[in-house]
Parts: sequence; structure tokens; C-alpha cells
Amino acid sequence: MAAWAVLEVVAVGWLLLACGSAGSNGSPPPDVTQPPVEAPRQVACDARDELACLDSSDCTLRQAEDKTYYCAEPASACEEGFVQSSATAEACVGEGCTFVPAVCYCAPDVTCVCGGGPPAQCVAAS
Repeated sequence: MAAWAVLEVVAVGWLLLACGSAGSNGSPPPDVTQPPVEAPRQVACDARDELACLDSSDCTLRQAEDKTYYCAEPASACEEGFVQSSATAEACVGEGCTFVPAVCYCAPDVTCVCGGGPPAQCVAAS
């Protein structure tokens, strides 16, 4: 085999190795039409601070009887996926769900005229 032919075969081999080829590892190319798999929760709800809880779609900020705030698991399907930090009535979706606006709630990173009230909630209609 001529030297130029050997170089051509080596160059094509390196190109295929670098770029990959269809079925080079025996598996089909990834299906990019599938939605990404949601990452598992990294921090438990009860371990999150107030801001992290407000920004999450998998935890709910609640107000205790003594007026302190705590982060908890969603109590109903209405709370699942509801992000309290950007809460609007339109974000509270689901059959039988009702939006309850915040009443004098003030997030810890905001200066407010009033504070100490409950944050916005998406709850099962009663």
C-alpha cells in the first residue's frame, strides 16, 4: 500500500474517532425529543431557609401559630409545582385549587412597609 493511502486511512480513522460515527459504540444516537429527567431533590424541605423555600417548586413555606416560618413538603397537589416567590393567581393551576394572596408577607431580602403575615399559597378549595 502506498504511503499516501496509509496516511489517508489513518486520517479518516482519527476523524471518525474524534467526531464519532453512527453506531460506533453500538448504541443509537440519543433521542433529543425526550424531556430532560428532573434531578432529584438535593436538600430536604425542612433544611431549606426561607428564601430557598420560596424559590422552590417542590417545597412550601408555611407560617406556624407562633408566626415563625418553616419550609415543608407540599400538603396537596395544589402546592406541588407552585413557586411562592413568583406567586400569581395564574400560577395556581389545578382542579379544585384556589390562590390565596400573601397578607403583609415580606421576604427576608426585601424591605417592606409591613411584614409578619402569611406568604401566598395555592390550596385546595374548601
